[in-house]
Amino acid sequence: MSKLKKIMILIFLLTVGQGTAMAEENSITVFYNSEQLNFEQPPYISNGNTLVPMRSIFEKLDYQVSWDEKDQSVRATKGESVIFLKIGSFLGSANNIENLIESPQLRNGTTFVPLRFISLASGMQVDWDEDSQQIHIHPFENDTTESKLHRLLDTYATSYSMTEFALALTKDAYGIKNDGYEDEMIKINPNNQEAEITFRAKFSLSKVRVVRKSDLSEASPPTSLEYVLEITQKCMCVDGQWYISDNLANRQYRVISDV
Repeated sequence: MSKLKKIMILIFLLTVGQGTAMAEENSITVFYNSEQLNFEQPPYISNGNTLVPMRSIFEKLDYQVSWDEKDQSVRATKGESVIFLKIGSFLGSANNIENLIESPQLRNGTTFVPLRFISLASGMQVDWDEDSQQIHIHPFENDTTESKLHRLLDTYATSYSMTEFALALTKDAYGIKNDGYEDEMIKINPNNQEAEITFRAKFSLSKVRVVRKSDLSEASPPTSLEYVLEITQKCMCVDGQWYISDNLANRQYRVISDV
């Protein structure tokens, strides 16, 4: 595991809490297009996060789901869409984009994933009603090409993949924080099958400046520095769903604010 992954996963763990909380056995119901779904193993809440059975939901969304017992991982595929998760890992991959998520859990032979990952991975709208303990999964209303690309941009620009890419371009930084993005621009080709998204990704870098004193070197307190990248990324549409191109030649960038 890379140094970045260790640092970011540690930070993520601190934000979701330490230790293992007891799962809450609340009666949670899930609806897909107003149809109530039935599960052998029901959804539950753990550490304040709602977890749902991955196979049952993704098969309802027409994905093919496979389980690797040796690797303790699960893969879901539909056309060009590929989703990969591993039990005990805080990284979830969906359509060439990695994100930090609450760790998937294996419970009574069923893989459970955090509710928010369903939306990230499937492109569906997922609504949680805490009062009624109901989950509603359905397509976005009045969904256009522009709105689909805006959601893809939001997922991509704030993802672990983007943060890892930014850190790889810097020197001597030991910590990085994704501060979001701005100034987005979307260009859609006339064939409606290809597009370019341009945005400025903002990061805070932590660096330690080494000061020479005689024959000794001392590290000063960490310094937080701003780092901004302007990125133009090509996207493609397959069967109505938009994807980030996994070809690095289809990503252009330039440094706006360097350290």
